[in-house]
Amino acid sequence: MSYAAMMSQTVGRSGTDERSPAQIGAVFLVVVFIAAALGFATRADTIVPALFVHIGGVEAPGWVAASDVNEALAGTEARFLVGDPQDGDPIEVFGPYAIVQHPDTPVAYRAMGGKLSLNHATQAELEALPHIGPTLAKRILRARPFSRVEQLDDVKGIGPATLAKLRPFVKP
Repeated sequence: MSYAAMMSQTVGRSGTDERSPAQIGAVFLVVVFIAAALGFATRADTIVPALFVHIGGVEAPGWVAASDVNEALAGTEARFLVGDPQDGDPIEVFGPYAIVQHPDTPVAYRAMGGKLSLNHATQAELEALPHIGPTLAKRILRARPFSRVEQLDDVKGIGPATLAKLRPFVKP
């Protein structure tokens, strides 16, 4: 039997190429599966970064795209965040502290690259430091002038542990 004769039997008597609903459904499923295999379908595991920040103070500083600030700081020593990072903000890491270098961040942390002068700080700026409340801030003000950061250990209420936590943020 010739090819033309086989086609006339397959197509039908009207000579038109009519498809049954089952054939159309099968073709549709094949197209959907191919599109999914090629990645055209919506993927539930696709995450659009909500935050694009510059991480500094680390071994390999640079821009990071992340879904949140915790993801952006993954792989750093930072456990405490000071400030509320916005898209495009620089974040400096000082040991366990990450400080957002943004105008909304307390002045005590932004001043002079994150180092606050113990000899020039106001009480409010001292109170913005980790583990320093109003009483310790007053004691620091009374203990001035400082020639070394280590002299904070002489202030009542500040021991070696608190001094170690303050060291990344202060200078004499």
